Amino acid sequence: ARHTGDLALRSIGEQIIADGLATHPELADHVAEVASRGRPGSGRALRVISERSPVGTAADSDDEVVLLHALHGAGLMEFVRHPPVQLRTGDVVHPDLGVPGVGLYVEVDHPTWHNTAEQAAYDKWRDFEIRLLGGEVERIPSGWLTHSLDTVVADLAERLRHRRLQVGVQLR
Repeated sequence: ARHTGDLALRSIGEQIIADGLATHPELADHVAEVASRGRPGSGRALRVISERSPVGTAADSDDEVVLLHALHGAGLMEFVRHPPVQLRTGDVVHPDLGVPGVGLYVEVDHPTWHNTAEQAAYDKWRDFEIRLLGGEVERIPSGWLTHSLDTVVADLAERLRHRRLQVGVQLR
């Protein structure tokens, strides 16, 4: 932990939870135990793990962690990870990020997971189904996060502002 940044630690923690190696409380307990022994960097790791809500699903990718962190850093705290959306079929899907109160959802498309014709067809179907419910899906190629994260965050902030006006929801 001493040789890595907070964002990398957050991403590693999410991967541990996503892979089922530990629950958030188990991970927090383990990091607290290591920190109590004074291991270098463990206090910072404990702070990073403790900042995460103990509820909710883990991020599916480092890109999600990076984007949510940047959105929250820009004051866009309404964005949450994996908000549930019940489709007309009764199926429940979980977009990568979203603001459920205004029906704005974000998918981070990495070529590993969104490159085949089958994956593209599924993505289009999901987006179509969410639009039929009155929602909106913004797809962000993962490369944009590497090369223009600030622009992506600014664009999503503007998209959220427009969406609030569109659905008549004002910021509190």
